[in-house]
Parts: sequence; C-alpha cells; structure tokens
Amino acid sequence: MHQRIYFGLNFAPPPSNLLLRCLASLSCFELGGLCLFHDSGRGGRVNASQCRLCDPGSFCSQTGLSAVSGPCLPGFYCLEGSHSATPTLGRAGGLCPMGHYCPLATSVPAACPPGTYLDATGGREIQECKPCQRGWYQDSSGQKECKPCPPGFLCHNPRANLTRASPRGAASPQPCPAGYTCSGDRPDGQSRPCPAGTYSPSQGLTATGECLACPAGLFCGAEGLVEPSGPCSDGFLCLLGATVPNPRDHRTGSPCPPGMFCRQGSIAGECWAGYYCDGGSMRADRALCPAGSFCPRGAAAPLPCPAGTFSVARGNTHQDNCSTCPAGHHCQGEGTVHPVPCPRGHYCPAGLVLGLEFPCPPGTVQNQPGASSPGACLPCPPGTFCLLPGLSQPSGLCEAGYVCPAGSTSPNLTNVQQQGNSSSIHLCPPGHYCLAGSGSPLPCPAGTLSSSPGQKGVEGCTPCPPGLFCDRPALAEPSGAQPCHAGYVCKGGSSSPKPTDGHRGYLCPPGHSCPAGSATERPCEAGSYSPSAGRDRCLLCLNGTACPSVATVEPSVCPPGHFCPAGTVLPLACPAGTLSGQTGAGSAAVCVACPPGAYCSFPGASAPDGPCQQGFFCHSGSVHPAPRSTESFPRNGPCPSGYYCPAGCLSPVPCPLGSIRNTTGGVSMEGCSACPSGSYCSAEGLSGPTGPCSAGFYCPFDFSSTTPYAFLCPKGHYCPVGSPLALPCPTGGYQPNAGSESCIPCRPGYYCEEAIVGDPLPCPPHSFCPAGTMVPHHCPAGTHTLLEQGGLQSERECLPCPPGSFCRAGRIQGECAAGYVCASGSADFTPQGSEWSWNHCEWGVQCAGLCPPGFYCPEGTERPQVCPPNTMRQAPGGASLQDCVACPPHHWCIPGDPELHLCPAGHYCNGLQGGPGRGGPQECPAFTYRATPGAGARSHCRPCPPGSYCNTTGASVTLPDPPDGFSH
Repeated sequence: MHQRIYFGLNFAPPPSNLLLRCLASLSCFELGGLCLFHDSGRGGRVNASQCRLCDPGSFCSQTGLSAVSGPCLPGFYCLEGSHSATPTLGRAGGLCPMGHYCPLATSVPAACPPGTYLDATGGREIQECKPCQRGWYQDSSGQKECKPCPPGFLCHNPRANLTRASPRGAASPQPCPAGYTCSGDRPDGQSRPCPAGTYSPSQGLTATGECLACPAGLFCGAEGLVEPSGPCSDGFLCLLGATVPNPRDHRTGSPCPPGMFCRQGSIAGECWAGYYCDGGSMRADRALCPAGSFCPRGAAAPLPCPAGTFSVARGNTHQDNCSTCPAGHHCQGEGTVHPVPCPRGHYCPAGLVLGLEFPCPPGTVQNQPGASSPGACLPCPPGTFCLLPGLSQPSGLCEAGYVCPAGSTSPNLTNVQQQGNSSSIHLCPPGHYCLAGSGSPLPCPAGTLSSSPGQKGVEGCTPCPPGLFCDRPALAEPSGAQPCHAGYVCKGGSSSPKPTDGHRGYLCPPGHSCPAGSATERPCEAGSYSPSAGRDRCLLCLNGTACPSVATVEPSVCPPGHFCPAGTVLPLACPAGTLSGQTGAGSAAVCVACPPGAYCSFPGASAPDGPCQQGFFCHSGSVHPAPRSTESFPRNGPCPSGYYCPAGCLSPVPCPLGSIRNTTGGVSMEGCSACPSGSYCSAEGLSGPTGPCSAGFYCPFDFSSTTPYAFLCPKGHYCPVGSPLALPCPTGGYQPNAGSESCIPCRPGYYCEEAIVGDPLPCPPHSFCPAGTMVPHHCPAGTHTLLEQGGLQSERECLPCPPGSFCRAGRIQGECAAGYVCASGSADFTPQGSEWSWNHCEWGVQCAGLCPPGFYCPEGTERPQVCPPNTMRQAPGGASLQDCVACPPHHWCIPGDPELHLCPAGHYCNGLQGGPGRGGPQECPAFTYRATPGAGARSHCRPCPPGSYCNTTGASVTLPDPPDGFSH
C-alpha cells in the first residue's frame, strides 16, 4: 500500500478488510469506492481491481456505487475515498484548517492570501479570510495570525479590492514616509507627523527626535514637513526650530535685537551712525537721531547730550556735536534741545547746568530773565525790603509803623537787630502814623491824637475823647483837648465845639437833654419829655397824657379803657370786667361794668370782647366768655339744666314741651333731648321726665311723650309701668287682649308661639308640652308616640320604643341592625347599651346593645337566638346562623355558652354534626372507657383492661371482675 501526502497532512488508503467482492448488481467494495466495469445483463461477478477510491472533493456514502454520492460540503475537504460530506477522522479528509478556506467540493484546502489571516477552522470561502489590521502585516499565505509592523515602517490596508475576493491588509511593511515617524507602538499603527518647527526629508524614521530642527533663518510652520516652509520675515531673528516667520518667544526667535537690523530671519548688520534701531529693525536707517541727542554706529537708542550742553540739529553721530550752554542761559538735565533763559533773581555764566545756582544777594532784586553777571542785581526800592537771595520782586512792603530806606533786608526793627544790619530803620514818632511802605511819618489829622510811637496807620490815631474836641493836627496829648458846648454831643474825634456832621457829633435831639461836655445825649426818663432839639433838660408829662417810654418827644393822649394822672408813664387800664370809651381821662371814675350778654376779659377794654359763650349766661360785669358766679354778679355762670343759652343771650331759653336737659351748659334747642323712652314730659324747662309711662301703655324712644298714655299695648304683648316698647309675650305665654301689663302662661299639653293672638295650640304627636311651652319638645331618643296621639304634657307620657326597633324625634325610624338586640327603648340603629336587664326595662333606659356571645341576632331582633347544639360563638355581634361556628373536636359546646368545654370523661367529641351518633358528646361504646376528658374520636375510648369489665356505654372507670358465679 502506498501512503499519500496532501497539503502537509498524512492520509493512508482504506484497509484491505474493507474490500469486498462486487456483487452482480453492485459496483464496488463496501464504502468509499466505485465499480469500473460491470455487466448487469449477465449478473456475473466483476474483479475487485475494477473498483477505485471515491474522487477527491466528493464522498461515497454507500456500497456498490457507480457514481459519487455528492460533493464535499463547504468548510470541509475530502481526499480520495471519503465516505462522508463532512469528514472528521483525518484519514480521508477533515475540517478546513486555520489559515485556509474550503468551498464546495474541496479536495485540497485553499490558503488565505498574503495580507490576510484566519484564526478559526471550518472556513468556507475566501471572504472569511480577515485582512491584517493597521500596524500589522502578513507576507505569507495560509496563516492564522498577522505580524506586528516593525519600527520605521508603515503597515496599512491597500486600496479597496473591486473583485469578490476578500479584502486584504498589508502584505509587506512600507518605509515610513518623509516628514513622519513610525514608532510601531501605536495601537492603530498610524504614523506621527514631525511637529511644527521640525522637518525630515528622509524615510523610515522611528521617533520624533529623529526629525531635524528647522535651521536658523528659516521657519517650519506645519506638521509633517519634508523641507522648511521658507525664510523668516524681515525685522525678525529666527533661531533653531522656528514655527512662525515672526517669532516672539525668545526661544526659537525674536524681533531683531536693538542696534541691529535683520533680513530674512538673520542679522544683516549694525545700525548706521546718526540713526538708531530700537528692536525689530529691517533697515540700517530705522530712525533718525533726534535733536538734543547723538547716535554712534550700532545705537539701540539715542544718547542724550550731557547736562550743560545742547543741540538743535538731528542726526548727530558724536558727543562733540553737542554745544556749550551760552551765558545768560542754563541747560538743565541731559538731552537739552534749546537753552533756557536764566530765571529772574539770578544770573547765569556760560555752561551753567542749574539756573538757580547763582542767586542775587539779600537786599537786591532782579526782575528780568537772562542775566549773565552780578551787576544785573539792583538795590531793593525804598519802603520795601528784600529778605532772601534770588528775588525777582521785593519780599514785601516795609511793615506799618516803621521807616525802611533803599536796600533794606527786613520789614521791621526787630529783624534788623537780629540780622545786625546798620540800616536807618526807626519807629514812627508820636502824633504821627506810618503806613506799610511809607518813606516818612504822616501827622495825625485834626480831631485825633496819638501819644504812642510806631502807629501803623491813621486808625492808630485815636479820635479825640468823647465830650471833647481837638482842633489841631499832630496832637500827641489829650490835655490839648477842650469840652464840647451845652446842647451838643461830641461823640469822639470832633474838631469843633458844636459838631453837626453826625459822625463826630450833633445837636442834642428832641426827647433828650445834653449838658456841657456831653459825650452822648441823655434820654428823657419815662413820665417826662423834651419837645425840641438842643435842650439841656426834660419837662414833666401833663395830666390826661402819658409818656410811656424814655426819650419821649410828644406826650400821648390817654387811650379809651384807661386813665392817666400827671407824670404817667403808662396809661392805667380799667379793671377786667369794666370798660371806658373816653380818651384823655385823668382818673378811674370813667371805668363802668361790662354790659349784659357780653364779656370784658382784659383790663383796658373800650368795648366788650364779644358775646358771652354759648351754654353760659352773662348777667353783667363778666370777665370770661364762660363766666362763673361771683359775689358781685351772682347770676353769671353756666346755662341751668332744662334750658339752653345761645351765644350772647340775655336770659336762658327753656327746653320745649316733651323734651328735657339734665345737664347745665345747653347751647341750642338741639341740646334738649327727647323725653326718655318709657317716660313722659308734660312741661317746658324740665331737667328730668315728669314720670313713667302708665301700665298697659308704652312710650317709645325719641317720641317726646307728653302724656303717660302714649301708645296702647297691642294683643300678644304686655307693657308694665315705664315700658319703652310693647314686649312680646315670653316663651310659653300669650295675651289675647290689648292694654295688658302681663301675659297668661300657656297650660300643659299646649304650646304658645311668640306674640300669638288667640288660644294656645294643642301639642302635636311625637312631642310633649309642659306648662309655658313656646315650641313643642320632641319625645326623648328611644321613645315614640302613636301617629294621632297628641296633647302630651310631660316626656314620661312618651312610650318606650317597641322591641326590635329604634326611635328618634318621637318616631319609629326602623328595625335595629343585624348583630344587635333591641329589647326596648333603643335610640340607635346599632345600639351600644351594655348594662340592662332582659326581663325588666325601665323608662328612659336603652335596653339594647350588641348580640351577646353564644347567640345570633338577625335584623329587628327582640330577643337573641341561641346558637344550635354543638355550635358556638365566642364574640358578641353575631348577625346570622352562619356566625355560629361548629364546635371543634375534643370539645363540647353547650347552647348559649360562649366558652369551650372539654369533652367529658366516658365520651368522645368528633366535631361532626347531624346523623346518628353525631353532634355533642358521644358515649364510649360498651367494653370501652375514657378516664380523662378531651377525647376527639371514638378511637380515643380505650378497651377495658384484663381483670376489669366495662359492660355499659359512657364508662369513665373500670370495675374489677365479679366473683365466680356472677356473669356480665
């Protein structure tokens, strides 16, 4: 036998014991073969050499076949002699191996192409071969897995296959493209671009560090570049790794450095002399050097001219281009463009830096700018002083009270002494004054004098003393002054004995007196007067006149309501309550009493103050509008009760008939109130009612009754003495007659409604009416009356509610609820009575409640129904026979007893009801016994023991056998 090798697998031919002779009608040996020749007509036997193995890719499942049974199924391969479409033994085929696929009728498994793999057996078609994922490849066919892509290479799927064949992955690694790196550690197998600022013209890079930094002067502005993006912008310096053409990070680049200029990202050279480049320059002449400065080659900023020099030109290239500051000017600070003129009060030689370095000395002044020598400083003018050096104006005027010559350095003698100056400054002499800045003393004018030196102004010359006059200038002592003439006033500062200007003096005015040497006029005392000017004394005030104030010029006539004796200061007022209309009176005899109806409240009245206040009566001499009685005028006072007094009335007015006023002070008839209700008022001027209204009559409020018989009391009402209204008969009373002072009580068995007219009504059914009933009373709950039964007088006449029913409002409302018993007097559908007697129910007691345990009560129960024998109910409220439950085994239930009892001894209780021998305790049969209670079945009755006898039923004990001769 020859062994055959297929696709790396060993397969052996079928063993010889499977070869059988071909039958006349069969083709080959038993399984897996075909007959090559046969003669079915002769039915002869053929040689076994005429049989062959089943074709590859097919199977022969039976013996004697002349053709194959069919093709091998997809997912399997069939070698020669396969007898199954799904071979698994491996001898004639098997399951399609991993990395391969087997379509229908496969004899040799087909390998998955490069770039694919299959990691499962049983592949049926090429579409089941999986493409290698990104980052993986497979360069061989028939593989069960892919290989990882090596560093520096890129493995990705080729372009989509338009044929029906399975899509393929990478069959071989491709070098990493230029501008990218392939590390091989990414799960997705993707490449990474070289970052911005780098580039790479080479393939196969494995790490970002292999990317080249962008060269100096160039920038790489994107990722994945194979060459730099281009040169950097003018005015910028690009170092290694620049990402933008105008970098400012000072790491990869920056604006062009100061003092330089840059083109295409590199330094092109230094800035030209006479120009400066401040940073970011792209030209050598970026900015022209400004005036006041100089710029050497490569200057980053202008250099200022030194202090004491200046320059007005631009584009200077050296410090020598800066000129020395001219005389009369100063060049303060660096970078001066134009010299500044020397300030006033100072002088400036050539080359000066600070203008205040050379001030003019004290005592001198210089008010023009641009001075160049000390000779320009002039002496301080007379009357002024120059205290400090460097003044453009004098420090101020010479102090008042002093004299200052030219060149003075102090405003007063004190400062001169402190400074040790020998100037001719001196104090102003007495009799004179010296203003600020004065060159010589000025004399005090006439009318003034000055006894002290150093006066600072004319105000220092004091006025001539009051009462005196000074007629010469420069007067230094008061002894030279003379007294003012009589009839005149010299106020002070007067230069004449008879001054009339009003400022320094004047003629003595009327109402005053002025003796010789008067410094001021003396006013005439009260009670005296002076009628003209220039008098030296005052006159006494005349009788009938008054001089009420000092300095009176003309006496005033005594006014009405007053009187004035000679020398009167103030007119004397007539007393309060009196008045006088006469003027010029000289005595109190003119004052008379205030007239009736009016009042005079203040002294000095010439007419009444007004009418007397309403509510009061003023008879005469009233001081107040609401007077009080006095001994002199006893009738003055409040308006009396029963009367009212309008304002200014001459006598009180009585309240009209039918009204009263019980308080004083009435002001009008409206203050008189109507006669009180229940009373009458039969006269005028009353302070209270005449009397009460008569019995049987009523006098209403605000009617002003003038008689005790105002209104007759109507029927159904009563009116006692003093009634303001007719009173309705009270509950349970009535009155059929008019003019009554009382009501008749309603009799028992009847009811009387309010203000009823006529006879009482009989008490209706379902109610009772005791004496004096206004509204019938319902019979108590639990009682009732017959339908036509009326006239009941007491609640005890109401009948108890009949058995089985409940009653409310005197009526039978219906039957009591199931589960309840109503023996008598029930007031509820579900009564809750607890303590009552079945045999005797008292009136007013509710003999009703829950159905008791051991019983049941249907609706309307009068007496409880006992639960049947051998049933029980332990809880109250049984409503029907079904609420009585069967007695449980082992127990005996006594009718009406809610308690369980153990089955008695000698008996058994099986809990069954009905039929012979069932229900209640059953006696143990003869020849058995039960000594203890609680048997639940017949089997619990024990047989009589040997030596005893139990010849009766229901035995609870055994008896010993009788002696011989006795039978049982």
